[in-house]
Amino acid sequence: MGSLLLVIAVAALATIWVRNTRASRHRWLVRLNLPGTWECDGDTGRSVLELSGDLAAGRYVERSGADVERGDWVLHGEEIEFMTGEKVVSCTLRRFDDGSIGIDGPGRVRRIYQRRTSNVVPLKRAR
Repeated sequence: MGSLLLVIAVAALATIWVRNTRASRHRWLVRLNLPGTWECDGDTGRSVLELSGDLAAGRYVERSGADVERGDWVLHGEEIEFMTGEKVVSCTLRRFDDGSIGIDGPGRVRRIYQRRTSNVVPLKRAR
C-alpha cells in the first residue's frame, strides 16, 4: 500500500512539473513573439528577416541587399534552426528587450534584429 501511494505521489509531481514547464515555455514564446518582420543594420547593409507561422516554427524569408534566402525555421529551446532544402543552420537566439533579439550562428554572426513596427492594429474576432 505504501509503495502505491509513493507511485501516485511521484506521478502527481511529474504531471505538475510537466504542466508548469509547458506553461513557462508558452509564456516565453509569447514574450518572444517571433512571427513578424525583423530588421538588422550590419556591416554589409540592412538585412530584413520575415518570420511567419506560429510561435515556434514556420517559414522565413531573409533579404540582404540583392540576396534572398527562403526556407523553414523552427525553435528548439534557445536555438533557432534555419532550413533551406538540405542545408540546416543552427543559431543561438537571445531576447534582449521587447522588439529586440540577437541571432548568433553561421551566416548570422552576432546580429541584433529590431522588430519592424507598423500602424496596422490586428482586430480580434469574437468567437
